[in-house]
Amino acid sequence: MLEAANDFGPGSPYGSTLIKVGESQRRLGGAEREFMHTSAINFLTPLRNFLEGDWRTISKERRLLQNRRLDLDACKARLKKAKAAEAKAAAEHELRVAQTEFDRQAEVTRLLLEGISSTHVHHLRCLHEFVEAQATYYAQCHQYMQDLQKQLGR
Repeated sequence: MLEAANDFGPGSPYGSTLIKVGESQRRLGGAEREFMHTSAINFLTPLRNFLEGDWRTISKERRLLQNRRLDLDACKARLKKAKAAEAKAAAEHELRVAQTEFDRQAEVTRLLLEGISSTHVHHLRCLHEFVEAQATYYAQCHQYMQDLQKQLGR
């Protein structure tokens, strides 16, 4: 717009209006860039770090827990089906091992899930910062447009 304003001549009514509108558009673009930067730093980056780090670990441990539960269930079923004393003894041993592995994995998963509450507090703060940045951005844009309307005499 600024180039077109210079082509029409800054002294003409249309050219001067193009300059004013172009300058307002430049300010709006700067506000948008600042909002995007603030949003990325204060909200998106912490969220991405959580999803790519902690959440991936938690999901992996939960899958392991589910597999351990399935193993435990299978061992219980084998113990019920065992008829011979040797088969029962082997099935009981497998059941004890599976129960130990399940209990250990349940504890690991429980500890990881307990840590999520502090993460939720952090992400809640990040979300509040995002909302504040968004409100600031819209207020700035509104102010820039009101200033332009005043400059244009409306």
